[in-house]
Amino acid sequence: MKYKKLSTTFSMDLDQIMKLHILFGLRKEHYAEKYGPEILLAWDEFSHDENFEGWTKELTEKCAFYASEMQAMRVIVLDVSQKQIRELLVGTPVVKATIAKVPAIEVVEAPGDMCGNTKKLPDGSRCPGCRACC
Repeated sequence: MKYKKLSTTFSMDLDQIMKLHILFGLRKEHYAEKYGPEILLAWDEFSHDENFEGWTKELTEKCAFYASEMQAMRVIVLDVSQKQIRELLVGTPVVKATIAKVPAIEVVEAPGDMCGNTKKLPDGSRCPGCRACC
């Protein structure tokens, strides 16, 4: 395989889009969609451009190693936001939740034990009908 180096500008603007060079593979299947795509190798654009020979060497090694197991392998370049990656790495995670709407429970007071149990609770009181003793 021959690989061509892509030119990339180096700017550390946090709103910049960063390229991820990812070798995806799909294993040989006995039936359609038995396996999902796998990531076999991933480098960011900075490592890729600074050490293109290293990328090419590692890519060649991975392709040779997985050749008998994969029906397809391909490098796909994905664009990701550096700002979003940074926020995921060092930001404070935010958990969003909503309060569930639960119907109101009507409390009915009845004389004596509501459940009919005469058993005493550990504090000496009788069952108030809350099912604590049942």
